[in-house]
Amino acid sequence: MIIGHKYCGRGAGRLLPGYLSKRREVLLSSQDYSTQLVELLKQEFGESIRSTKVVLGETIVTLDKSCKPDFLKMCRFLHDQPATGFNYLSFVTAIDYLRYKPQPEHGCRYELIYQLFSVETGRHMRLKLPLAPGHKGALSVPSVTPVWRSAELQEDEVYDMFGIKFEGHPDLRRIYMPEDWRGHPLRKDYRLKDRGKYA
Repeated sequence: MIIGHKYCGRGAGRLLPGYLSKRREVLLSSQDYSTQLVELLKQEFGESIRSTKVVLGETIVTLDKSCKPDFLKMCRFLHDQPATGFNYLSFVTAIDYLRYKPQPEHGCRYELIYQLFSVETGRHMRLKLPLAPGHKGALSVPSVTPVWRSAELQEDEVYDMFGIKFEGHPDLRRIYMPEDWRGHPLRKDYRLKDRGKYA
C-alpha cells in the first residue's frame, strides 16, 4: 500500500507515477493472459461457455446451464494443462437470485461460483455455473473433489446452506445444521417457521 508508506513523503509526486505505471503493466499482461486463456477454453469447450469478461486482471467465465456433462472435464483441463495450471481451489459458494433485480441473463435462480488459483503463476480465475432444477426441482452438479480435494468441505457447506447436491462427493453431509433440520438457510425463500422441532 502507498498510504502510510515511505512513498507518502516529499518524493511521493515523483514515485507515485512510476508505481502506477508498473501496476498498469501488470494489468495489461493479465489482460493478455486472460485473452489467451479464454481462446483456449473456447477451442476446447466452445458450446459450454456462455460469456467471459476480465475484471482487474481476473478472468471470469460464465458457463452455459447445459454444460454439466462437460463440467468435470473442463475442471480437469484447467487443473492439468500446463498452459492453465489452476492447481488450487480457493473456494466454492453459491448465489440464490430469487428476488434479484435485474435477474441474471442466464435465467437460472441458482449459480455456483468456483474461485481458482495457480500457485505457479499467481493467476486467478472464476468459474460461474448456472443451475437449472432437474427432476422434481432437484439441484445437482458433479463434485470437483476428484480434481481439487479442498472442495470436499466446501461442497458440504453449499449443500447444507443451499441444498445443492454434488454427485460423486465422497461423504456429502450437513456440517452446520443438524441432519434432520428442515430446509436450507441461505435460500431466499427459507422461512424460520419451517424449522420443525427446532422452531
